[in-house]
Amino acid sequence: MKGKASPSRFWKVIGAIIIIIIISVGFYWLLSLFRVDPIRIINSWSVHDEESCEKDGGHWSIGVGDIGRCIYDTNDGGKVCTDSSQCQGMCLADSENAKEGKCTEHNLTLGCLNKVENGKVQGTICLD
Repeated sequence: MKGKASPSRFWKVIGAIIIIIIISVGFYWLLSLFRVDPIRIINSWSVHDEESCEKDGGHWSIGVGDIGRCIYDTNDGGKVCTDSSQCQGMCLADSENAKEGKCTEHNLTLGCLNKVENGKVQGTICLD
């Protein structure tokens, strides 16, 4: 039949839309981990050289795969917190049993971390 989409094509399109939605939600979740000024997050990944990073007030850091990133200091690093919404960076605890943590010193903290949300550690996340 002409003019009518086949059922298999329909499901391929629906599958592609679902995948795009999942990727978008995942990206949003990743950004929400940092809870800092969105411009600083973008700059962490868009500043491509050490000189530009330092001119912008950041610190150049080499991560996994020898990828350079521009890391910015937060103004509330070390402050006691019970949720990342109280921090410019993340609220991290020393252990999985903690009810409070401390705000990170930088907008981007790498490694395996105990993120605190709503007064409870949400489990260990690893960022690199």
